[in-house]
Amino acid sequence: MTMEQPENFRVLVPVYNPLGGIKTYVLSYIRYLNESGYRFTILAPKGEVFDLMKQEAKDFPEIRFIDVPEGKSFRKMTLAIRRTLKTDSYLAIHSQGLKGGVLTAIANWGIRKPHVMTLHSLLVPQEDIPGKVKWLKKKLIGFVTRYIDEIIPVSQDCLQNHLDYFPGWKKGPCHVEPIFNGIDLDKFQCFSDNPLSYLRKKYELPPEMVLIGFFGRFMPEKGFLQLLDALKILVSRGYKDRIRLIAVRDDQGYLEYIRAVETNDTLRHMICLIDQQPNIAPLISQMNVVIMPSLWEACPLVPMEAMVLGVPVIGSDCLGLREVLRGTPSYVSRAGDPVSIADAVEEYINNPWDEAAKQFIPTARERFDVRNGVKKIEAVYAEWKKK
Repeated sequence: MTMEQPENFRVLVPVYNPLGGIKTYVLSYIRYLNESGYRFTILAPKGEVFDLMKQEAKDFPEIRFIDVPEGKSFRKMTLAIRRTLKTDSYLAIHSQGLKGGVLTAIANWGIRKPHVMTLHSLLVPQEDIPGKVKWLKKKLIGFVTRYIDEIIPVSQDCLQNHLDYFPGWKKGPCHVEPIFNGIDLDKFQCFSDNPLSYLRKKYELPPEMVLIGFFGRFMPEKGFLQLLDALKILVSRGYKDRIRLIAVRDDQGYLEYIRAVETNDTLRHMICLIDQQPNIAPLISQMNVVIMPSLWEACPLVPMEAMVLGVPVIGSDCLGLREVLRGTPSYVSRAGDPVSIADAVEEYINNPWDEAAKQFIPTARERFDVRNGVKKIEAVYAEWKKK
């Protein structure tokens, strides 16, 4: 559709953290929901992260953006959402993440605009709910979110994790049902023009060198420190000159992880830190194998992206990731265990499963297509559109 859509087709999307998997999710869903006539307003904290999201979404039909100055303030974000709901007309709200959902539920109190919340991460004992009087915060969060119309975890593990924290959701009135994460296949076509050439030429790496891709952010839950320990184990096994780890530099993550690489002679020799890429597909295609040694995940996109490109995957058996790897030709290591990670890499070097990964491409494209989830979200929106 090229005409301006009626305002009751417009959805407000509050995003507390517009980066990583959340940004990818929002942009992928908006792209396809635009085709059904829905239009979107994205509200997020003002800053460089939101600016990057705007740049990627600037060509979407009739897209609107609302910057929230000091939006990382719960109060400022909540007031901005409420003011927007009172000022403009929306079919519904689709908040992203638990923080965004809680703020939106508070802002929507008394207005009662239809509200769907997508959950993108897990609550874990190490981090769960910060600050003092956690028990009271959990009760308040559980109470407020019970009145969200639709709660959508991105995996079964994500669903169960949140039900463990908020058992009241089972009683309603909210409806809780997972919609499995997915990727935009149009951005992940197979590359036929010898994709292994670019990085090998840049770093003067011979054809027999095994390139291992790590494309997670530098955060504790991504298992990067355990991966560094695994590399040291592989050095002791004689693989120092057989492998190179390719990692994307993450200047918004834990900078000490980068320093751990740059200040260690062995690791500096074995790891190539490269700049962020606008499209990760060509980068993944240059890898022999993609590794994801996470400690926990909700439903990660990187292994899906690798599999639709026919690149072998090594991943851990942690929550969320295990769901993605189940029934695939991927190698599963024990989460948090550097020896198990090293064993997995050694297994690939000696017995690569490249052919099995390529044969799995059609299944991966069918299983991980974001349009599977888009259809379900559209069905939710359509019910509200009828009213």
